[in-house]
Amino acid sequence: AKEGKKIIHKRQKLIKIADKCTDGWQVVEEYESDELASDSEDEKKLKKAKEAAGKKRKAKEQKRYDEKRQKSRSSGSDL
Repeated sequence: AKEGKKIIHKRQKLIKIADKCTDGWQVVEEYESDELASDSEDEKKLKKAKEAAGKKRKAKEQKRYDEKRQKSRSSGSDL
């Protein structure tokens, strides 16, 4: 029973993190990928996860922008 409650508590925490962050589940993914951090380092770990997720989101946005720009150049129109 204790183990089940622990799992549920962890899942609820991850859902709250995803809901509060602009990058949502990407932050959770980054957060969970850093398994070396202890509970005392939790806040640092979350900050690092947010930053990593933000960088990934910005890189995707830049890629889409570049692709759109390249496509418009090849068709002869400007953005």
